Amino acid sequence: MDGVLSALLSGVLVAAALVAAALLAAALLGALLAHLQSTTLLAVSVGLTLATETTRSDPVARWRARPSELPTDVPAVFSFLAR
Repeated sequence: MDGVLSALLSGVLVAAALVAAALLAAALLGALLAHLQSTTLLAVSVGLTLATETTRSDPVARWRARPSELPTDVPAVFSFLAR
């Protein structure tokens, strides 16, 4: 995952979408928050096919100020856009 994340964050891509298994979602969120610029928009959706589906989209700075816990039993979809 480090190699892919490094390639994404090195300027090769300015927009991306990633799908993470439930048990890896929190680790991926932590890595993205640690490495993305504070102005990058980050969206995380969980449980997309469930009645309890949730999506949050905020700049990384707001994610850092108000972190969210991700469920450990459903996959998460991450997308981000550098601006």
